[in-house]
Amino acid sequence: MGRRFDRIQPHEFGARVSSLSGQQVQVITWAGATCMGVVTRVTADHLVVVDRGAAWYNRRRHTHTFGLGDIREIVLDRVSPW
Repeated sequence: MGRRFDRIQPHEFGARVSSLSGQQVQVITWAGATCMGVVTRVTADHLVVVDRGAAWYNRRRHTHTFGLGDIREIVLDRVSPW
């Protein structure tokens, strides 16, 4: 099965960000940092993402809080039915 990327741009945050809770996403900031994890909480100003450390490093869960103004885009992986 193929993968499709669904990119959410900053002008779409108001309509789409509230439905991201519990989904695996990649968050790309304006500073160039990328974080991959599961969205645990969405507020009007912040997005909270929990990632699991790499197996070779540790398996702790790391919590990252991003201000919506600091996010360049949010990328979702959708599995294609074909």
